[in-house]
Amino acid sequence: MFSLGLMNARQISVLWLSLTCSGFAAAPNAARIDSITLERTWCNGPCPIYSVTIRRDGTVLYDGTEYVRVTGRQSRKIPSDRFQQLVRAIQRIGFFNLEDEYLFKSDGPILTVTDAPTTITTVRAGKFRKRVKNYYGGPQSLAEFEKLIDKVAGTSAWIGRGPNKT
Repeated sequence: MFSLGLMNARQISVLWLSLTCSGFAAAPNAARIDSITLERTWCNGPCPIYSVTIRRDGTVLYDGTEYVRVTGRQSRKIPSDRFQQLVRAIQRIGFFNLEDEYLFKSDGPILTVTDAPTTITTVRAGKFRKRVKNYYGGPQSLAEFEKLIDKVAGTSAWIGRGPNKT
């Protein structure tokens, strides 16, 4: 073990820098999460293109672009405990420790996929923002979290179908 009292200023600076860069010091307290945004992007087909943001107070903001039942902006309110359900899921899956981008599966042969939609999940807590881009090969827990965001937000009412169905 080491004692901060015995460390010189340079060692303390290196320790602080390593903790900050590792994300250990940067990940926010879950209680500070302000909003969660899910974006589903273009694919080579009729994939729904939209974004939905859920705020801590239960405000849901939707913006539908293409291949959705409702285009444009919509909003609704949900009970704030539904937002807390998402916060608990963020903690459970270790969202702040996920890679920033998933472009292929890392546990097997690398496949080229050119026509799938990308799902982007962004969590904001004050000035902190964690964004995970899931094109192909992200963990199953991330895909389940993306579906949970859709469920909590009630996006099926606006897109007219489940987000992964064409």
